[in-house]
Amino acid sequence: MDLNLNILKSFSFSFKSDYLVGMNVPANSARRDAAYDTVVALLQEDIMPLGKEERLRKYTKALELLADARETAHLVSSDSSKKTSDLYEQYLNLLIDTMQAAASLLNHELILQAEEKGMQGFIGNKYSSQSKQSDEIFSKSEGEIFKTIVELVRIAESPIRNLRAGFTRKFNEEEEERYRKAKKEFTRMYSETVALKEGGKT
Repeated sequence: MDLNLNILKSFSFSFKSDYLVGMNVPANSARRDAAYDTVVALLQEDIMPLGKEERLRKYTKALELLADARETAHLVSSDSSKKTSDLYEQYLNLLIDTMQAAASLLNHELILQAEEKGMQGFIGNKYSSQSKQSDEIFSKSEGEIFKTIVELVRIAESPIRNLRAGFTRKFNEEEEERYRKAKKEFTRMYSETVALKEGGKT
């Protein structure tokens, strides 16, 4: 009798867990899509002419948004094709790693810039020309990585659109409405956060 009761309790817990996961799929899908779309919007601008600190702020914000997209993509995966979800998460990981490479180069440039006077005093006047050469190399590398990021996002546009269509086809009318409202709200929230960050208020 106790064994049967435990089985029922286990079944009940499993049912509730699955139900709650299913309930959250529209909202998590909306958050995933809004975070990713905000990154795409950020990448519409050629950031290379901007100052180094401003570029680093944009990379940092984009990486935070991509981390949100990856986290919610993983949550949504429990209610989707495992293979498709894994591939989407792999794509987000690739995008994050590539953007992190650009951000790391830029951060290194800023560190060298901050230490230039001290290094010039230690090494001598020749360090100035060496520093300029290094700066050009890092800037060029960052620019090439940024182009790679933009191209990666461009060629992923159709697969991601198809992925989203596959998710939304599973929604009933109520779930589709929840997705639409949640995406609108998350888009507003992410856009406001980016605007505040760029305005130097965060």
